[in-house]
Amino acid sequence: MKEFAKHIVSRASKSRPYVKWLMEQTTGIVRKRGLKAGLNYLWTITFSIEDGVGLLYPLWSKRPGLLRYPGRIEVEVTTKCFLKCLKCEQVYWNEPQKSLSAKQVEQVLDEFPSLKAISLSGIGHNYQNPEYEKILKLCCDRSLYVQFFDTFLLITPSRAKNLVDWGVTKVWMSIDGVDEKTVALQQQGSSYKKVVENAKFLTKYKLEKKSRFPELGFTVVVTKYNIDRLPEFLDLFDDIVGDSQRMIMVQFIRLIGFEENKHLMPDASLLKDAKAAVLERASRFKRERFRMNFTHFKYNVEDNKEPIECCASWAVPFITVDGVVYPCCGLTEGNQRKHIDKSAFGNIFKSPFRKIWHGDGYKDLKARISKGESPDICRMYRPCTAFKTGPALRQMPVEPRLDNVPVASGNTAYERPARTAEGNEA
Repeated sequence: MKEFAKHIVSRASKSRPYVKWLMEQTTGIVRKRGLKAGLNYLWTITFSIEDGVGLLYPLWSKRPGLLRYPGRIEVEVTTKCFLKCLKCEQVYWNEPQKSLSAKQVEQVLDEFPSLKAISLSGIGHNYQNPEYEKILKLCCDRSLYVQFFDTFLLITPSRAKNLVDWGVTKVWMSIDGVDEKTVALQQQGSSYKKVVENAKFLTKYKLEKKSRFPELGFTVVVTKYNIDRLPEFLDLFDDIVGDSQRMIMVQFIRLIGFEENKHLMPDASLLKDAKAAVLERASRFKRERFRMNFTHFKYNVEDNKEPIECCASWAVPFITVDGVVYPCCGLTEGNQRKHIDKSAFGNIFKSPFRKIWHGDGYKDLKARISKGESPDICRMYRPCTAFKTGPALRQMPVEPRLDNVPVASGNTAYERPARTAEGNEA
């Protein structure tokens, strides 16, 4: 209980400069989407670690029974993507590309009658799902806190207007370079100029409509190609957002590595100085301009990981495009999904989620974490990137290697059939 009190005090003190902003945002969402949406927004900011201060995470990790049912979920709406981002496992797959229908998403939502928040995230490019806007509207109509990650390559002016008009809560812009050359290298098929223009249109339309939503945040995956230019990202984000919102949320995430992308990993010895340089650049702006999250910045550095008993990531189930239920999204990001799928906790299209939640998989995982033990699924083919789980249980399966995976220079990408922005083979 003493540790929990310290957590509350720590989180509250760090959040104090943003209380006024939070109240303004809550008032804005109540006016636009109603009281229920406002309460769901407050719940998410208060209890969710992804977008808020995670006040109850220490209790949930020590006493998992206190979380009777998830209030937030993540749903992968598609695995379609025409980009070749060198960091991403999707580039190295040889799997059919799929999308969830709006009807399937509605089926998922019906399994969570008291749902507060949903993240429409996953391994694909959401707007390549032909029913993605229908899915967004469906979630907004249920007064949920709705967020997703996007490159902004396919967010046209008409789509940007819908984001504002429907009241989508947050969009995280994922960009890994501050110039055309770096973006072209790391996010092959994207365009630095186009994504910046699309993001600026969104902020311009927000100003025009006097809307606080969607909140625009930014995610940067730190690699050896951009680690020396991280401070410049703050200048870029300030320019994009302008006067459309007072505070800008930024996440700097160290690469989640696996065999095919590990050549992108930055030297761990550079992380400390890179973080210091970012904080120095942030100090040149108004105090409340940037709220930065470096929690994930230290991923993969064993000494920096938190003990497994601190983990409550299982509080946000991740549901894949096939309906497979994972206890957290991190398990899907190591290019071993087809193997781990066999040990996942169930399929929401084959069994009610309540049965999965109270099943042996979740029971064992929560019991082990609360005792400081590593669940098997968390280290099947690699150790966890965020928590100290110990070595992987077994070696990765030996499989034929693809002929054209990226070489060490990072200048090429796996050559699968070219795909258009609509997801069809060219």
